[in-house]
Amino acid sequence: MESSLPEKHNELDQSFFRFIDVFRKHHIPLLDIPNYFDGEIKRSDLNDKKALLDKLDTHIIQKTSEMFCVEEGWLKGIDGAEKYKARNRKWYKNISSILSRCEKYRKSGKNMEVFFLLDQKETEKSLNIARDTDGDVEEINITVGLKITDNKFKQPIVAYEIWDYERWNYKGTRLCLKAIVMLTKKAGIRFGGYALPSTQLEKVRSGEAFLSEYFKHGPMPSAMYFPDYIVDDKFNPERDELDSVKIEFESHKLDARIKESRKTLYDEEFEDLECFRLGIRNVQN
Repeated sequence: MESSLPEKHNELDQSFFRFIDVFRKHHIPLLDIPNYFDGEIKRSDLNDKKALLDKLDTHIIQKTSEMFCVEEGWLKGIDGAEKYKARNRKWYKNISSILSRCEKYRKSGKNMEVFFLLDQKETEKSLNIARDTDGDVEEINITVGLKITDNKFKQPIVAYEIWDYERWNYKGTRLCLKAIVMLTKKAGIRFGGYALPSTQLEKVRSGEAFLSEYFKHGPMPSAMYFPDYIVDDKFNPERDELDSVKIEFESHKLDARIKESRKTLYDEEFEDLECFRLGIRNVQN
């Protein structure tokens, strides 16, 4: 019988390095890691593989998994384990799942933002061409995700959930994307449009890289302002689809639920939901 010891050693090695790496990739200095674990991990442990591995119990793995939205199996060093906890989570025809996820994070005291992520080469014009020609042009895929900020630490943790991506070219998914933007507006959830160069974008989508690696100094904004796509005025580049977007949104039957949960969801630095929408912050004297 062949020994599995080398394989197990490799798994332990990967667990050690992945634990360290997830903090590095989120721009947290190694000296600050103990600050997130209430004395359970000491700085000297980080320089001693055996000592740190002894500390990586179920509690530490679970806590790290929650902080950075990564799979516990990946942190344990398991080969083939998904890195992102929510990678490829489906949102098409299921936008209520976005609301549920936002409620979960908000109730745990975290701030969140729904975002679209696409190639930085895309513009309002290229989206319009893709819409009108569909299969005759290159697909423009848009990834949906959540940005989660945990402010309970001295140095806040910003992590990203990467969900599924779908084509802007196809009317069904495009209307659903616009309905997601409508959801964020109605519920008072922050929304952002992000962009990355093609190579980096594919690494994030495949789980090869963390989005935080490329956003050290904050997200790279996309060329288009997606909230314009749900307003009934001349600034909407695709105003002719607005009625269809409203029908798509109404098909998810979320209005009653939004009304019930929006006070939990909107950012507390704003005095009320209307101030949130207008960007008027609550200034404490």
